Amino acid sequence: MRSRFRRGTWSLASGLVFVAAACSSAVGPELESLESARARWEREGFTSYTFVMQRFCFCGHDLHRPVRIDVLDGNVIAAAYVDDGEPLGIPLDEVDTIESLFDEVQAAIDREAHQILAEYDAGLGYPRSVSIDFILEAIDDEMAFSVLDVDALALPLRR
Repeated sequence: MRSRFRRGTWSLASGLVFVAAACSSAVGPELESLESARARWEREGFTSYTFVMQRFCFCGHDLHRPVRIDVLDGNVIAAAYVDDGEPLGIPLDEVDTIESLFDEVQAAIDREAHQILAEYDAGLGYPRSVSIDFILEAIDDEMAFSVLDVDALALPLRR
């Protein structure tokens, strides 16, 4: 029997407490948190799921709007804005999966980003919110994302 899970919607501005501190003093703990969270996600074995994410950055595309992403067997098969249903407008192989979000945090750790703030879902491990400041006094190098909703059965039920 398939397990069904759903997490409520929340926003990055909701005052959640982030787990981490400046990278210079938290590389060990942040890496440990990432590895633990990734292991929880991998134990669940979900390869097909849908989730809503929102990205905050000085980057291309209109990614500050929440985007619904459908993943089937590990590959993104659809990505559309939640508010109007319009497709994201970038190649699907460039759209995030939960696995690629873990990789993004790992890359920031590897680059020794100045600050990495991350919160992972306590049960399933997926990254709920991440904020990265790569260079202390640089402008426009910060980025953040939040995963607003994850559902393992919504995708297969629509097929």
